[in-house]
Amino acid sequence: GDIINATYTTSAPKIAMNSVRYFFRDSTLFFAFKAFLFFFVVGIVTLAWTKILAGILIAIALLLAVIIWRYLSLRKVEFKNAVLTPGVVIAQKPPTVLILANLVCDGRKTPVLGLKVKECRSLEPLSAEIGTRIPCVTAFLGSGLEGCWDTMVCNPLTSGTGNRKLLEQALARLDDEDDWRVLNDAVQKKMIPALGKTLRLPPSSPQSAFRR
Repeated sequence: GDIINATYTTSAPKIAMNSVRYFFRDSTLFFAFKAFLFFFVVGIVTLAWTKILAGILIAIALLLAVIIWRYLSLRKVEFKNAVLTPGVVIAQKPPTVLILANLVCDGRKTPVLGLKVKECRSLEPLSAEIGTRIPCVTAFLGSGLEGCWDTMVCNPLTSGTGNRKLLEQALARLDDEDDWRVLNDAVQKKMIPALGKTLRLPPSSPQSAFRR
């Protein structure tokens, strides 16, 4: 396995992420790019009136460019080396996926399951119909106190590749039906975390034989 974003895994997707594809399918990144364009264009136009304000605006644009580059670089490594995890479509507009992962980081055998929601601009070539199974990739962040990570960093594999064969192979590796049952149970009980938040399932929730 490899280490990435505080994650050790022997079940990585090993997929080469297409940066251009990801760029136009990740809602957060697309918003950041629009902000970059705004500050850069306004900064260039403002040069005719005030160099100080223009310099500030262009500096903000350059900072956003660095953040976008760093964001893309991390995601590329995660698509290669982070954890292959199951996700299910819970909304179509925008396409929204509920993703399940094991938060344990201290080697214990009993899983501590977490959920996270990811909004996307598209799930093609897979269907965006509610209930569709989507192979995803998850990395983890946090202090690791109490033997669990605090935060899931998730993406559908469709954001990084349009190769249907690779996506089908990844989905076939997610062959533990207990994991899918946990996801379906969470949807039925409306145990959906707020966007950007990681929800840790209580011990009384249905558990899976989740493998790291």
